[in-house]
This record gives sequence, C-alpha cells and structure tokens, in this order.
Amino acid sequence: MVVPGIIKSISYSQAFYIYRDHIDNGNPITYLQAITKSRKLMDGHKMDYFVMELSFIGWLILVPITGGIAAIWV
Repeated sequence: MVVPGIIKSISYSQAFYIYRDHIDNGNPITYLQAITKSRKLMDGHKMDYFVMELSFIGWLILVPITGGIAAIWV
C-alpha cells in the first residue's frame, strides 16, 4: 500500500507549481485541472523525479545531525 501512494504523490507533485504558474500568468485554472496536468506532465518521468529526490537524502540526514544548521545551506 505504500508504493502506490508514493507513485501517486509523485504524479501529483507538480500540481501546485502548475496552478501557481497559471495564476501568475493571469490564466486561472481549477485545482482539478492542475492535478490532471500534473499527472500528464509526470507521465514517463516518475522514476527521474524519484531518483532526483533520492539525491538529496544525504542533506536530509545531515540536517538533524547538525541540529538544523545544515538547513541554512540547503
């Protein structure tokens, strides 16, 4: 049950940015339209996004070890 949730969250990961981009350009869309565009945008790119997110795991481990100081640099 965890893996399908991760896949869906990656599919929807760009919805906020799509929505905000349309609002900033004066072309408002609904939330559902932004989610649909995000799903289409991420089609075939989910693994690329997942690998990119994994590349930051070192920083995520370093932040608690340094008491949050490393978060300043991230």
